[in-house]
Amino acid sequence: MVADRPRSSSGAPTVAWDLSKVLLVAAAAALLVAVWFSFRPVENPGVQACGGSLRYIVANTQDVVVPVGVAGAPPDAPRLRAQPPCSELVLTELTRAGLFASVGIALGLLGAVFGLLDDRVAYRRAPRFESLVRARPADAPQRVFDPEPTTVEDLAGWLPPVEPVVLTLLAVAALSSAVGAALLVGFDALVAAVVGLGLGHLALVAGLALAARVVAGVGRRYGLARSGSDDPVGATGAGAWVRVATAADWAGHVRPEVTVAGIDVHALTTRGLEPDDAASRARAFVTAALVVHVATLGALLVMGAPVVPEPDSRNYLLLFGAVAVLGLLGMARLPRRARAVPLLPGVDGVRAFVGAPTAAAVAVVTGGALVAVEVAAVWVAVQGAGSDLSLSAVALAWLLAVTVGMASPFPSGSLLTEATLALLLWRWGLTAPDAVAVALVVRVLGFWIPMVVGRSQTKVLDHETRGRAS
Repeated sequence: MVADRPRSSSGAPTVAWDLSKVLLVAAAAALLVAVWFSFRPVENPGVQACGGSLRYIVANTQDVVVPVGVAGAPPDAPRLRAQPPCSELVLTELTRAGLFASVGIALGLLGAVFGLLDDRVAYRRAPRFESLVRARPADAPQRVFDPEPTTVEDLAGWLPPVEPVVLTLLAVAALSSAVGAALLVGFDALVAAVVGLGLGHLALVAGLALAARVVAGVGRRYGLARSGSDDPVGATGAGAWVRVATAADWAGHVRPEVTVAGIDVHALTTRGLEPDDAASRARAFVTAALVVHVATLGALLVMGAPVVPEPDSRNYLLLFGAVAVLGLLGMARLPRRARAVPLLPGVDGVRAFVGAPTAAAVAVVTGGALVAVEVAAVWVAVQGAGSDLSLSAVALAWLLAVTVGMASPFPSGSLLTEATLALLLWRWGLTAPDAVAVALVVRVLGFWIPMVVGRSQTKVLDHETRGRAS
């Protein structure tokens, strides 16, 4: 549910809320000007094309010095050498960018303060609740970035709608991944690294991403749906569950509180199971996946990480800092996100896991196969980069990236997973362009594209649900 606009007792928008909007728009305008100054091309005429100021600094580009009084020196060498070098020109541009950025941040913080104060007044007028664990009253305002709590009964009905703010966060994450990668290693170097992976390796990574959907679908068919004439789910073919798995790539990612397991519950209930039974099976499946993930990660950690010198690069430290900041920001939201999820691994999941040994065994095999396919996709991309990084190191990098990505402030680990994978591959021997290229290719082919394809499959599931209801 999108946050209600704070209103006065008369129902009209408050002055503080309107002022907050004006300040936030002004802040956005100032930040856009700062971005323009940061990326506007700069030139030392006749000497050097400096390019964008921010890229010049990040890439640690050196000034071109015009020789004077030597053979081959240009006739107007003294004049050219007297011109301000690129380092001075980009510093001037970045100073302007910093000024506008500071104004934008100040205006944004001021607008946020007005908005939060007004929001707090609206919250205090709403019904209170005694515990953070309890559900928020239906008529209490909902914060924009707080996930809306979802119940099993909700999943048994219509698929929960996707909120615009979540789509905005996903778009920001995707754009930040692309722009951040280009700034980190340079656009030309990044394109060259992606092309250098080779069409064959890229096709194989895409094929493995498709295989992951098939593995997940077949595992769901035989792990969630018990075969037998008395169970209507048993009559559902594996192809339908591949579609469910593909749909989960969309709905489970854009609605983190629904999760992939929530889509399983929805598919099971629309095929005739009671919500409690469907939730029990989904919890067992989620618990099995967690067991496989933790056990595999633990074994790889015992084996140890590659012992190589740490990259001596300012950009490596920047990437490390970005991962740390994103992780800390996401950790602050984890409790609220966890409270909104109806199907978390826990005691109930363990009981369901133990109580259905056949389904649990299928779930464990499915989870192991899914991890193997995902690791194979990363390993193929690493091989395309020409690295001799071992399979165990690649597996460790992937599982650590997925684990750290759970703390991302963006939906479904987006942005933080890519950054962590690139950081670990760079740390363990790949060049910066190759590490970033591998991380982007794996996530685009294994996360973003399947998620977009799953959008159409989610519509199919929703249409089926409405057809059964009518």
